[in-house]
Amino acid sequence: TGGSNPLNACQTCQPSSSTIAWSTLGTGASCGSGRVCSSGTCSPGCFIGGVVYSTGASNPLNSCQTCQPGSSTTAWSNRSDGSVCAQTGTCTGGNCVCPAGAGICPTSLACFDILTNDSHCGGCGVVCAAGTVCLAGQCTVPPALPTARAAMGAARGPDGKLYVVGGVNDGGVALGTLEAFDPKTNAWQSLPSMPTPRHSLAVVGSGDGIYAIGGADALYSRDEIEVYSVSGGTWSLAGHIRTPIYRHAVVIGQGGGAGWYLLGGTPSTSNATSQVDISVGGTSWSSWSAMTTARTGHGAAAFGNCNFVFGGKNQSGSFVGAECMQSGTISWTAMPGLITPRWLLGVATPFPGPAPGPVFAVGGETSSGVTGASEFFNGTSWTALPPMPTARSQLAVAADTSGRIYAIGGWNGSTPISSVQVLRNLGSATFSWTP
Repeated sequence: TGGSNPLNACQTCQPSSSTIAWSTLGTGASCGSGRVCSSGTCSPGCFIGGVVYSTGASNPLNSCQTCQPGSSTTAWSNRSDGSVCAQTGTCTGGNCVCPAGAGICPTSLACFDILTNDSHCGGCGVVCAAGTVCLAGQCTVPPALPTARAAMGAARGPDGKLYVVGGVNDGGVALGTLEAFDPKTNAWQSLPSMPTPRHSLAVVGSGDGIYAIGGADALYSRDEIEVYSVSGGTWSLAGHIRTPIYRHAVVIGQGGGAGWYLLGGTPSTSNATSQVDISVGGTSWSSWSAMTTARTGHGAAAFGNCNFVFGGKNQSGSFVGAECMQSGTISWTAMPGLITPRWLLGVATPFPGPAPGPVFAVGGETSSGVTGASEFFNGTSWTALPPMPTARSQLAVAADTSGRIYAIGGWNGSTPISSVQVLRNLGSATFSWTP
């Protein structure tokens, strides 16, 4: 009685069950060192909580524990300290430790930034209601921009902060003001001013730098490229563009080779230009294939393999459509135009790159005045979104690391404003603005 089948350790002699055949051991029974039975077969594995796991399988409730039959067949074994867990965490003593400001949600075994995640705000499963966003671990709304202004630029830095540069105040004075918003603290920070005050400039983030390109002061268009070092906290002159210009756009994207592209705008010689300049690194520029349509006050984005330009006004002051220069070409093709034709709008692409998120176009000015019109482009067509609560043009727009779109400051039709409103995706193609 109890003797094992020499050919299968999961079968034994059990006379009470049968005297002429082997009896199969139950699932999870030990059948040798580091081995357990499963459906009558003996193999390396673990039997934990009524379930058989293969060697190396992870604990479904703790990614820092695995089945290691050499250590135990009945309990989970800790992974080595320092192992990666929950995508961005680190195993320590059998527990997953997330980066500072993040928490782990057992249902998904992922580290979420509980300071800014709208579905896990301050803790797992805490969902912010429509009209609020998660900032500093609280479902709330962002504070106003410290310096009311219009015609400034904005870009997200490598630290996740949103940097707002330049602009013009209610006295018509061009500003060098630099202020940064941190969604993790829900606070603005005043930083060293840009050396050359200007408005209607282009602002892009690249590497450690926030680049301020072109623009205008009270008298002249400017050609300076000044860069703010996020890590160093200082400004420096990075170079000059070929032509002083304002109300232009700059994208870091595609088209005949990756590079920086300066698109259209208002030079000193005309109301609008179709000029396109290209640079590698944003410092030295040369002429490139001109757009089909001259335009100023337009939007632009690097969308996948397309340098996408849309909206704005032409030399005669008429609203214009959209066009694209595809990667590997130097020619422009027509694209679907904005649902609401306008200029002096704000633009953001939350997740740029080869497989980008949609391009968002926010606010601007129509033939009837400032607008809160909001829409996004998915690569083939535009979709209307809920209008921004505060209509404005000449605003700064940027996306945070959570993909939320910030509409910052701008011109409300009579004066520069400091209002900050955030567009959030609630899921299932449903969006809401903060008030």
